[in-house]
Amino acid sequence: MKKSDSSPLLSEQAYSLIKRQILEGVLKPGSVLSERTLSVETQLSLAPVRRALHRLADEGFLNVSPRKGAVVAGLSVDNVLDIFKVRMLLETHAVRQISGRLDQHQKDALNRNMEQQWKAQKQGKMREFHRIDMDFHALLCEYAGNEEVKRVMQHFQDKIYQFVVAVSELKPERLYDSALEHEKIVEALVKGDRRMAGLAMQRHLSFGTRHLEKKRHQHFETI
Repeated sequence: MKKSDSSPLLSEQAYSLIKRQILEGVLKPGSVLSERTLSVETQLSLAPVRRALHRLADEGFLNVSPRKGAVVAGLSVDNVLDIFKVRMLLETHAVRQISGRLDQHQKDALNRNMEQQWKAQKQGKMREFHRIDMDFHALLCEYAGNEEVKRVMQHFQDKIYQFVVAVSELKPERLYDSALEHEKIVEALVKGDRRMAGLAMQRHLSFGTRHLEKKRHQHFETI
């Protein structure tokens, strides 16, 4: 039975449910969204669903036109490439800053994260792997102790997640390579090798920039 209350809490619930489907590729770019269908699927009334769609459109996840209605937007190649260029600067700086300075609690947290990554990779749990992947990068930025770096990375988080999910659907072997690259970053951090930590991060992020540059050269506007 649908919940008919139009409170902000239900609008937030509708927003979270629909956004997760977009980020995880369940609702793919170009998909036309029906308020009534979403209302049935989420078991919520039309009012919170409608407000959720307006919010997602404001954030750039949907394109809205009088003729088609709400359509899932594709990721802009140029926009995501710009994000990766910023990541390259910020995250390379972050790992150089924390190299050789991790305490035992921080080392243990990174090692636990790596164990979770390998487990998800071996089990083929793509979306779980990417959530753990995001946690890995968040930990590195947190340990750098720079609130502005954390704020910027949190702002990019949704588009980064959407990108890596889309790419791994085309290249499932990327999960193994990504975990291996993360492992090399951790090894360099524990050894205190600032140069190697920076290079390992650059090599890790360069996969994304190469993929995006290739798309741009092929004249793709969206991923």
